[in-house]
Amino acid sequence: MAETGFTPIQLYRTATASAVPTAGNMNDGELAINTNDGKLFFKNSSGAVTVLADVTPAPAGVSYVAKTANFTVSNLQGVLANTSGGAFTVTLPASPTLGDQVIIADAGGAFGTNNCIVGRNGSTIEGTAADLNLDINGVSVQFVYSGTTWEVYAQVGGNGGNAVTLTGTQTLTNKTLTAPVLTAPVLGTPASGTLTNTTGLPLTTGVTGTLPVANGGTGATSLTANSVVLGNGTSAVQVVAPSTSGNILTSNGTTWASSAPAAPDPVAALTPVVYTATTNFTVPAGVTSVRAYAVGGGGDGGVPPSGSYYNTSGAGGGMAFGDIAVSAGDIINMVISSKVATVAKNSGSTLLTGNPGANAVDGTLSSAAAGTAVKDSSVTNGNAYSGGAGSSMNATSGPGGAGAGSPLGVGCRGGNKDGAGGIGNTTWNSYCGGGAGSGTTGGGTDYVSGGAGPDQKGRDNVIYPYFTDPLIAGCTQPGERANTTQGWYYSYPHYTPTGVGGEFDNRAASRSHGNAGSFGGGGGSPNGAGSADVFAGNGGMLCGGGGAGVNASNTANGGDGGYGGGGGGASDQSGTATRGLGGAACIVLIY
Repeated sequence: MAETGFTPIQLYRTATASAVPTAGNMNDGELAINTNDGKLFFKNSSGAVTVLADVTPAPAGVSYVAKTANFTVSNLQGVLANTSGGAFTVTLPASPTLGDQVIIADAGGAFGTNNCIVGRNGSTIEGTAADLNLDINGVSVQFVYSGTTWEVYAQVGGNGGNAVTLTGTQTLTNKTLTAPVLTAPVLGTPASGTLTNTTGLPLTTGVTGTLPVANGGTGATSLTANSVVLGNGTSAVQVVAPSTSGNILTSNGTTWASSAPAAPDPVAALTPVVYTATTNFTVPAGVTSVRAYAVGGGGDGGVPPSGSYYNTSGAGGGMAFGDIAVSAGDIINMVISSKVATVAKNSGSTLLTGNPGANAVDGTLSSAAAGTAVKDSSVTNGNAYSGGAGSSMNATSGPGGAGAGSPLGVGCRGGNKDGAGGIGNTTWNSYCGGGAGSGTTGGGTDYVSGGAGPDQKGRDNVIYPYFTDPLIAGCTQPGERANTTQGWYYSYPHYTPTGVGGEFDNRAASRSHGNAGSFGGGGGSPNGAGSADVFAGNGGMLCGGGGAGVNASNTANGGDGGYGGGGGGASDQSGTATRGLGGAACIVLIY
C-alpha cells in the first residue's frame, strides 16, 4: 500500500501470466512489469523489448549434470544435454509421483541437428504414450508429473518466447517447418504460391484448367472415345478414329491413318520350307503355331515285258496336314525314311504321317495302291488324304503317274492317257498333264491341260477359284490347249506360274519331249509316232510324271514324279522302255 500523503509511482504493468508488452506499447527507455510472472521488461534504443530482470526462481532443489550419452534422470535433477556428438536418450524417472520434476536443456545448441530423445519410461507425456523428440536448438524443457502424466513446459532462447502447443490457434510468421506432420489440415485456397515436393494432390478436385503439352498434359479438354492418340509437337494431341470395321493403323511415312488392309499375297505372305531328309526344327520366339504337311513318296512307274504293251504307272503318296500349337523352343521332329514322312513334337507321339504310293507292277494291268495318311486329333485345321492310285494301259502309250494327296483332297489318279495327274481328286484323261484341281471334265479335249476352275477345264472361259490353303494358294493358273497342227508350243517348266500342267508335244520326231508341269501340275506326254526317242515331262510338286510310248525300235522314257507324285509308265514294242521314278517324300513347314 502506498504511504499516505504521497503519490505512488507505478510502471506500465499487467497481471496476466506470460503476457509480454509489444514494442508499440512502450517508448524507448520505458519499463513494464508482469506482476504475475515477476518479469521486468525494457525497450532499448533499437526498439526491441527485452527482459531486464526475472525473479522466477529455479525449481527448488534441482541439481544439474552434464551428459553426452544415454542417461536416466532422477526427480529434481536437471540435464545439460550436449548432442553435438550425436543423438541420445534421456529417460524419465520410473514410477513418478505428483510433483516430481526434471529439466532437460540443450547445452550444445544441437538439438535441431541431433535430437535429444526423452524416454517416457512407462508413463505418458502430455497424455500420449510415446517418447518425445527435442528438436529445437537452445530449448530448455521442464517436465512436471501431474499424478497421471508428465506435463511439458518449454522455453526457447535466453529471451524466452512461446513454444508451439498442441492445442489452440497459433500464428506462425516467417517460420521454417522441417518435415511437419499435418493432421487433417484445412489450408484454404492460397492466392499464390509454389508447391515443391508436394504429394497427394487430388487430380479430380485439386487441378483446374487444361494441362498443356509442355507440362506433360494433352492440351485437350476431351478425347474422342476409342480413338488412337497421336503426338502433335507442342500443340494439343490429335486422334485417329477407328473408321471402318477391319481397318488397321498404317503409316504413310509422315503420320498414321486408319486404312483398309492391303489384300494379302497368298504366295508372299507365307513362305513354305520343304524338307527332304530327317531333321529337327526349333520353334523361334513369337511363333505359336506351325502348319505342317507330311507327304509320302510316289511309286515308280512300270515297263512292259518285251513285245508287250502292258504297262502301269506309280501311285501317289498320302498327305496329312494341319496346324500344330507350339511355344518358343519346342522341337518339331521330322523323320523321312523309306519314303514315309512323319511329324512329331518334342519327341512325343506322331502327329502326322504320309505313307508312300506303291510301285507299278511290270507287265500287268493292276493299279498300284495309293499311299495313305494319318492325322492326330490334336492337329487342327487340316486333314489326311490318300494319294491317287496308279493307272494301266495296253497301248503304244504309257499311263501318267498319279498325284499325291493335297489340301484339295485325295490325289488325282494316274492318267489313262499319257498325261499325268495334277493336284485334285479324279482321273486325268488327256495327253496334257493335269493342272490344279483337275477333274473329269478338265480335259475338254485330249489336248488341253487342266486348270483350276469349277469344272476344272483349261482355257475355256472358266472363272478360276482362289485356293485358301497357304500351300496351294497360288495354284490358280489355267491350263493350255495344245496345237497339234503346228510345230511349236508353249512350255511350262517348273519355275513358271503354279497350277499348270505340262503340254502334249507333237513336234518333229527328233524333238519329242513332253513339257514339265509346274507346282501342282502333272507332266505332259511326247509324241510316240516318230522314229526318235521320246521323253515325257516330269511332274511338278505333288504331281505325277507323264507317260511315254513308242511303236518303233527306239526308247520311251517315262517322266519322274514331283515330291509325292507317282512316276509315269513307259511302253514300247521293239525298243527300250525306261520307267519314270516316283517322287521323294517330303515335309513342308509354314509358320
